[in-house]
Amino acid sequence: LPQHMHNSAPLLRTLLRLPVHEVPHLWSPIYLEQQAQTMRERGKTFGFDPQSRAVPDAGWRIGIFEPNISVLKNSTIPMLACEQACRMEPASIDRVKALNTLHMKEHLTFNNFAAGLDITRQGKASYEPRVMFAECMATFSLNAVVAHQWECELNYAYYDALYGGYPLLHNSDALHRAGVGLYYAGFGAAEGGRVLVNAWRQDPAYWQDYQRHARDWLSRLAPEQPANVAAFMHRLQTIGGAAA
Repeated sequence: LPQHMHNSAPLLRTLLRLPVHEVPHLWSPIYLEQQAQTMRERGKTFGFDPQSRAVPDAGWRIGIFEPNISVLKNSTIPMLACEQACRMEPASIDRVKALNTLHMKEHLTFNNFAAGLDITRQGKASYEPRVMFAECMATFSLNAVVAHQWECELNYAYYDALYGGYPLLHNSDALHRAGVGLYYAGFGAAEGGRVLVNAWRQDPAYWQDYQRHARDWLSRLAPEQPANVAAFMHRLQTIGGAAA
């Protein structure tokens, strides 16, 4: 069980009638790098350039990647955060691509919700099928990610965004404690919008520091990181006794 899911341990123990143990959450950029290389071969660029914010006249080009298959990770709050930013400072939002929403476009409730947003009325928002992260960011020249989760604080999509150096607006307390990304609390879409606008106004030096800190933190998730190797070795060596 990854450490960020420790609240699920009692449930799993009861359901499976087996011991449940925490281990470090691991991530490697190997697959993301393969996607990025494919994009480079197609003449597309993956990764956020801090110098692009030297004159922040162009608005954020945002990707929302929540899968929309449960309440744990869905696009509603990210869409509202983008809406709030657009209302506060229209120039701060250039476009919003909500991935994994194509199957929801004909759902009456979602349709009415999306149609009522200024970002939709102004032609800034589009509702798309599933697309691989690097492919989407590079193909559509997106330069920021807005995310939301509920009891799922550590997420590979977040790591992909941070590795690419992209501004990541999130509500993960775990990432907030680590000081990475751009944080808003809970379901605070209005706060998220304000954070987006503030980030839009930052200069290149801010984003250079942002990227350095994100890369440093991501290095702690590497499978080959000694502390992670030691934790898994310890668990493998003791699991037989623990199960008994």
